[in-house]
Amino acid sequence: MQESFNRFYQRHLGLVRAMALARTGDGALADDLTQETMLSAWRHFAALQTRDDSGQRAWLLTALRHRAIESWRQRKPLEPLVETVAAAPDDPTLRVDIARALTRLSDTDRELIVLRYFEQCDATEIGAILSLPPGTVRRRLHEARVRLEAALESWSTR
Repeated sequence: MQESFNRFYQRHLGLVRAMALARTGDGALADDLTQETMLSAWRHFAALQTRDDSGQRAWLLTALRHRAIESWRQRKPLEPLVETVAAAPDDPTLRVDIARALTRLSDTDRELIVLRYFEQCDATEIGAILSLPPGTVRRRLHEARVRLEAALESWSTR
């Protein structure tokens, strides 16, 4: 079982860490939430390993959301995502502008963007992770993209 969990851990660690960082904007807190989530996965691994990859991701990100909410309730809210966006082009100014634009989105909309464009999840997978119907995911993604495009309008002329 240890070997199976190690493979599971390596396969999903990046996603859980990225979503924790997107939710909190704080690297240290994201690391804590990631480890708490993976510890919970270890405790529930017997049931988790019977799920397919999409079901495992959904379980992990739901568990992460619960831990983030618990953390938020225990602390004052932190500034959301301020670290650079990994998938942005090499221009550091653009990465900072994207990060700022992402902070203006709600937690759920920011999660939608990260899951779709950084983790390459489709609307059905995102819906399973966030407990939203796929149609709602597509609508909210569209609305979030419109807000991001407006916030980054100055870059469209470059």
